[in-house]
Amino acid sequence: MGGNVYTNGLNYNLIKKAVNGDEDALEEILHIYESFHNSFVTREVSGAGGNIYRVVDEDKKIQMHLVEVIRKKWRKLI
Repeated sequence: MGGNVYTNGLNYNLIKKAVNGDEDALEEILHIYESFHNSFVTREVSGAGGNIYRVVDEDKKIQMHLVEVIRKKWRKLI
């Protein structure tokens, strides 16, 4: 596989750059998957008057884990 094949905004060249430590590429991948990550760390809280709010628990974000996986695991695939 090579070239510029896109899957949900992700492409081989972007992954290759991220694996090789390109910070801009890593940032772009994190941006692509941010809403997906947020879905795992969103919880409902009750506010004043019994209103329920959905909030993203920033402490539980898994982005740093994703960066580690990109750098270490994806490297084997390229």
